[in-house]
Amino acid sequence: MSTQKGEVFGEAANYELSFIADRDAVLLDWKHIQGLSPADFRNGILDFARQCAARAPVRAVIDATKLDFGSPAIAWLQGQKVEGEDEDYDAWWMREIVPLYDQANIQITIPAPFSRFHAEYDCSQGPVPWGAEFEPPIFRL
Repeated sequence: MSTQKGEVFGEAANYELSFIADRDAVLLDWKHIQGLSPADFRNGILDFARQCAARAPVRAVIDATKLDFGSPAIAWLQGQKVEGEDEDYDAWWMREIVPLYDQANIQITIPAPFSRFHAEYDCSQGPVPWGAEFEPPIFRL
């Protein structure tokens, strides 16, 4: 299926993955799901990161404008304790996502002006520059 946001190649109840050919970009487009769980959030980000690693796009884009910012998923990624979640977001991110982003050669760039709902990753400049002063940026509100 093709949409304004590109050719859809993957879909779940809470997100859609598409390829935008004219920007050589993989897009994760979150759907609004009231009360999104941390498990559903992890599945979406993992699917996106795996597709980026497999496709090696020039850009990787996440549209989070429709996320439920009062959901358990957002609370979890902001560092709040969520029932049933033993691992914190940062540890999960570093273990599961960083290696996939490095494999995809994702370089993090934040569009100006910075929007708390949108982040774009330019993959053409090398791997993500992870370091002590650099926190996982996605969804840092």
